[in-house]
Amino acid sequence: MKRLLIVVSFCSFYFLSKAQNDASQNLTLDQAIELGFKYNASIKNSAIDIQLAEQRVREILSSGLPQINGTGSINDYIKSPVSLIPAQIFGGPAGTYTEVSFVPKYNMSGGISASQLLFNGSYFYGVKASKEYAEFVKIQQAKTKFDVERDITKAYLTVLTAQETKSILEETKKRIDKQLSDISEIYKQGLTEKLDVDRLKLAQSQLIQQQDQLNASILVLKSLLNLQMGYDVNKPFSPSSKLEDLNKKFDYAVYSQTNFDPNNKIEIQLLNKALDLQKLNIEATKSAYFPTLAAFGSYQKNGQNNKFNFPKYYTTALVGVQLSVPIFDGFNKDAKIKQAKLSLTQSENTKASVQNALTMAYINANTNVNNAKNQLELNKQTLNLAQTVYNITKAKYDEGVGNSFELITADSDLKNAKIQNVVAQFNLLNSIFDLKTAIGK
Repeated sequence: MKRLLIVVSFCSFYFLSKAQNDASQNLTLDQAIELGFKYNASIKNSAIDIQLAEQRVREILSSGLPQINGTGSINDYIKSPVSLIPAQIFGGPAGTYTEVSFVPKYNMSGGISASQLLFNGSYFYGVKASKEYAEFVKIQQAKTKFDVERDITKAYLTVLTAQETKSILEETKKRIDKQLSDISEIYKQGLTEKLDVDRLKLAQSQLIQQQDQLNASILVLKSLLNLQMGYDVNKPFSPSSKLEDLNKKFDYAVYSQTNFDPNNKIEIQLLNKALDLQKLNIEATKSAYFPTLAAFGSYQKNGQNNKFNFPKYYTTALVGVQLSVPIFDGFNKDAKIKQAKLSLTQSENTKASVQNALTMAYINANTNVNNAKNQLELNKQTLNLAQTVYNITKAKYDEGVGNSFELITADSDLKNAKIQNVVAQFNLLNSIFDLKTAIGK
């Protein structure tokens, strides 16, 4: 009995864990986007880009801080250098030289030197540009997150549409299976033709083929969704949202009432920041004409002896300033400034073009939403009509005044109308999200 309880407990735990695991495989759109923000490689890299930009700021700032270096050396002259001096200094004949070595066998020195930049125009503009670049990277990260959210949403909607289409096919197959079962019994009684049975078998076979193809497509689409999220493509998720619910979430009225301004778009914000960086580059290049002023100092101890023993150390210390004034560089800086100005003009032209393109995208998105809304309304009417036709045809068939061909045709029309309605919902959702993207929300 005790063993049985252990086995039952283990099985209960296993199936409970499996159920929780399976439940975790069902994702709403918001959960999919949240996972994308966590696992997507582009977002991870954009976060690293921000850290790189921050370190770049530190790197530029460091050149304006005191630069301190320590030095030390020990030299053993196995053969000391020799100098020639006039021999007459030591009482020798004029015109001759005496070999003398002024370098002891052992030399030891240690010291410290420091320098401080006092003024350099390029440095100050470099610091400012590095901070502007850090802001540029942060805007770029926001753009990356926006793009990832867009890609995940579109992939999610595609899988959702395929899944709802799959449900329609399953529902249709159940009807065909029931009709085939009923007519097979009638055929056995000799009350109908074999042709009616064969027609339903053909319809059933075609549905099975459509289901198999759709199931294979859904597996691929789910893997693509995982790819957009940055998650393992071998562990696909199943969307749990409904197209109808998402149509309520992405309400067209919310976005249609928003005033469009291309300058609010992240793309323009990035271009504006890039323009600011180019302007700073021009100023930094101009500042290269300014003089550079730096202070420096050093302190050093030296020991010398013919034995490896230094009874006395000699101190050397100095401080000073260094001024560097550019005079003529063969028009090098002038050429750089003109290049930078021309590049700035190109960027301004690009900005104007992008603003125009973004406005056009907004106009197209608005038009597509209106068309999708109208198409959905038409599809709803078609679906209602197809349902009515099917109901009447089914009633006639059940009463024995209709034929299987009419019923199969009505059933196929109903199935296609339902699928078209799902596609119309997808198109509306997709176009509304494109409008949301065009606005920059």
